[in-house]
Amino acid sequence: MFKLLLRRNELIDVIYEFRTYFVIIADRDKKPLESIKGLINSLGLQVIENRGVLNVKINEHNLSICIIQQGHSGEGSTGQIEDNLRELIETIRLDLRRAINNIEDIMGSLNDKQKLMIYLALLERRIKFRNIHEVIKDIIEELDVGALRSGLKDIIRSLESLVK
Repeated sequence: MFKLLLRRNELIDVIYEFRTYFVIIADRDKKPLESIKGLINSLGLQVIENRGVLNVKINEHNLSICIIQQGHSGEGSTGQIEDNLRELIETIRLDLRRAINNIEDIMGSLNDKQKLMIYLALLERRIKFRNIHEVIKDIIEELDVGALRSGLKDIIRSLESLVK
């Protein structure tokens, strides 16, 4: 999909007129930095890496691609995006948080991914992965402006720390 986007003629118009950034967030174990560099090289484009940011020359114009690797802690990584979603769900659905507490009382401690999967199962009993965006959209619509603003600020701070 990213390869198709890089081939679009409209992209050249956009980067000619504006300073353009792409932010790619992917699991560290998928090696996104190497993968994207390989994809760019396969298109015959010049790429220069600088601290996790790829600068690409397209028709003498610059395109910056910020790679955020999820997973293990360390330079250039964030917590899991799922953690942010889990926290948003817990903010608006205290009943679900209580359900997790009851499960942990019986089964023992759950990790964040397990909690999120239980939340999603409770929110939509017959969820299909491709429909998960609808569940997320509904959760976000239920949030009050303050909680949404706070959650988004946390994500923005993580992104800004990596771009600097």
